[in-house]
Amino acid sequence: MTFADDSTRQTTGVIDVQEAVQPRSEWARRLAMSPVCFGPHDAVRWEQEQLQLREVDSWWRAEVVTTCSSAFEQLPTLERPLRALEASSVLDEVALFELKRFFYYAAQVATAAAAPISAVEPWWGDRLAELMTLIHPERHASPRFILAAQLDERLAGARQVLKSARRAERARRREFEAAIVQELGGKFDIGGRYVPDPSVALADPRLRPLGGGKYEVVDPDIETLAEAVAAAQDGCWDIEVDVRARLSDALREEIELLVEIREVLGELDVRCALVELRRSWNGCWPEWSDTQTIIEAGRHPRLLDALPAHEVQSVSIALDARPAIVTGPNMGGKSLLLELIGLCQWCAQHGYPAPASRFVFVPVERIVYVGSESLIAGRSGLSSFGYEVRRVVEQCADGARCLWLLDEFARGTHPDEGATIARDFIAARVRASDRVVAATHFPELARMEAASHFRIAGLSSPDALRALENDLSLADIEAALRAVMDYAPLPRDVGDVAVPRDARLVARALGLDLDFEE
Repeated sequence: MTFADDSTRQTTGVIDVQEAVQPRSEWARRLAMSPVCFGPHDAVRWEQEQLQLREVDSWWRAEVVTTCSSAFEQLPTLERPLRALEASSVLDEVALFELKRFFYYAAQVATAAAAPISAVEPWWGDRLAELMTLIHPERHASPRFILAAQLDERLAGARQVLKSARRAERARRREFEAAIVQELGGKFDIGGRYVPDPSVALADPRLRPLGGGKYEVVDPDIETLAEAVAAAQDGCWDIEVDVRARLSDALREEIELLVEIREVLGELDVRCALVELRRSWNGCWPEWSDTQTIIEAGRHPRLLDALPAHEVQSVSIALDARPAIVTGPNMGGKSLLLELIGLCQWCAQHGYPAPASRFVFVPVERIVYVGSESLIAGRSGLSSFGYEVRRVVEQCADGARCLWLLDEFARGTHPDEGATIARDFIAARVRASDRVVAATHFPELARMEAASHFRIAGLSSPDALRALENDLSLADIEAALRAVMDYAPLPRDVGDVAVPRDARLVARALGLDLDFEE
């Protein structure tokens, strides 16, 4: 079941928020792409996740951020080594190097993260140190890796034999090449091929033509020494394969532990990123409720990204099981209020912080935002009204318990008929135990019984808009409008609710030059 479709996620700002979560490690970034959704029956699991998030929030201080951030960035995904271990293959040195780096940087995180015990097991640091020593004995831990001689008593001797054979072969080759150059001139290139002087005609049994005007040396002593080098290399290789096979067998016993550590560190990295997101918003960790949804001092991140923080008015609202009907002036923030409610709901049910000082929510199975269909309706061959209707029909098909965010639903048809359709749809969704928040300009909805009603406070100083000159830039007009618009959703009794009529003032401020009657 999809908690929110692409249209809802795009409109409410969920996609932008997910992109703002930036874990350091590659594995955590993959985890963050598919956050866990906690449904109405997942209260216990949700509470456990919240406890860990709050614990990480209290631990993620400046003194550990630098250490852990750097370690997370260096953590490999372990995909290649784990595939090889699961296939009973012998690990090569690249895979062992990846494991060594994982042990080293995971140990750094485990040491720094000793405080959030529920996130990282305290004994992991010691176990990771043991595994580092297992594959690479060294005095001081490091992310480097070699097949150390301490891993097999034969290895040091075999490497010494190889080193001596290579030294003897190089010495004889240098001696031979020097004699050729002294006698015939020319030079040897970096690959050991002889390049004669063009004026010299060669017919020397010590040189064999390769083509392209180059020659290779022919010397029985060099060939014998090269064979000794190859034999020594084979001897080292056999021992190293044996060592890597033993290490692979030992590490194969630790697959479950490696997977567990990778998952937990990935989740910890994601939680650290969520903590940073909460702090950037000055947001909160949500609270689960069975009855009421409350937003206190909520600010949509889209506004925080676009405007200085001091220019973004926070809004508060309390909703219960009744449908909530929101009226207000054009450009008064009704749509953004619906988007904020939807975003906070999505964040709460995916273990994210909410962009508010407090957010209490009633869990649902799906969020559906209806209001932006006119932007994409043409792709389906339907009108905006037709697309809206088809969409709500599809979203109702499986009986999921929904939070409906209706932004002027049914506005694309005759006002009287549209109001009736919107009213009846809202009533049907309430009977199905859905929750509904609807922004509207329909007077009939503004008078709807058995609903909670809110009105955006609106223009605090209409005269300020009347005084605007039409030659101001759009940015200046929008700034002036923000300065005189109160975006607070104020509760109203149904008898007091009236659809605002500030549109003429807003249209004039935006430059529409008509003879408006006051």
